[in-house]
Amino acid sequence: MGVVKIDVEGFEPSVLRGLKPVFERDRPFILLELSVEGLNEIGGEARLRVCLFDDAKVLRVNGNYRFAHSLEPHRFEPRLCEVLIVPPEHLHLFSNPSVASLKYQSR
Repeated sequence: MGVVKIDVEGFEPSVLRGLKPVFERDRPFILLELSVEGLNEIGGEARLRVCLFDDAKVLRVNGNYRFAHSLEPHRFEPRLCEVLIVPPEHLHLFSNPSVASLKYQSR
């Protein structure tokens, strides 16, 4: 499995915990919509990382989903957001390995 898209409206903690063995085995990219309810139940970054693979890079997807998008390190705050979780061994696929600010164009 290379990519997982999760959009489960508040059930993120249960889904992430259930998929943890798959994440550890396959180490996929994960595109995750985090709802306010899901974030509150997860309880913060440390508890989210427990559901992922070691050293996962969590990036917030910014943009209007039609044109230009950017990725930046995710700050955990209580609002709906889309995050991309990247295995550290795949950071070389981005033009800026530090992922301070990655930009790409949708087509």
